[in-house]
Amino acid sequence: MTALATLVLDERNQLDIEDAVSEYVPYFEDAPGDPISIHQLLSHTSGMPRDDLPFIATEIDGWDDFRTFLDGTIDRRRTDYHQCIYYNSGYAVLARLVEVVTGMDFPSFVERTIFDSLGMSRSTYDSSVIEEESADVMTPYFSENDGFTEATLAENPLLHGPGGLLSSVTELATFLQAHMGDNPSLNSVPLKRLRTPIGTLKRFIDGTERAYGYGWEIEPFDSDTLISHGGGTGRSHRPLHS
Repeated sequence: MTALATLVLDERNQLDIEDAVSEYVPYFEDAPGDPISIHQLLSHTSGMPRDDLPFIATEIDGWDDFRTFLDGTIDRRRTDYHQCIYYNSGYAVLARLVEVVTGMDFPSFVERTIFDSLGMSRSTYDSSVIEEESADVMTPYFSENDGFTEATLAENPLLHGPGGLLSSVTELATFLQAHMGDNPSLNSVPLKRLRTPIGTLKRFIDGTERAYGYGWEIEPFDSDTLISHGGGTGRSHRPLHS
């Protein structure tokens, strides 16, 4: 969703994905090497270190804390490595960049440009909708020694870009069907742009590779190609495959 939202802005000439991120938002100005581009964050090829945990940690609360966290990691950038290093913070930055460029909060922009276009009326980033007693949703639980404890969903805007989407199986299927249609596009974005391999995410012992495009993983699957990605909210996880 984040990659597609970013490419919508590229197609509208509101940004250029080859631009430096620092032209839009105050991140990575002092990172070593050439300026980190929007393209590199989309494809996880910026050389920044993998960092799954900050989005679950409670001590990072808000964009000011997030910037402090990033400033403390930029000296770890790999300028000699041009394949993929999965970098969740990059997608948080992309969501913030979308907000700055559009003047809208990220969930509202995604709803207007993606959810409304596809009729995904039950997809949201607002956990309060899910937690209403009348909501027709599954309840997550944590398993503990003495039983199960109902889990609350994280309320942190930092999660929206890397994977805070709340949706249903049928609406995720609608999103996949858009990708699998003939000559699919959404808001003038050729969806094949997202699925075009850019860097190598993993290389397996038999020599096959799992590549990364913009928000999708791409790998050989028998005589076909598997397009996939996992995602989570900190409480649940779902893979998508097409």
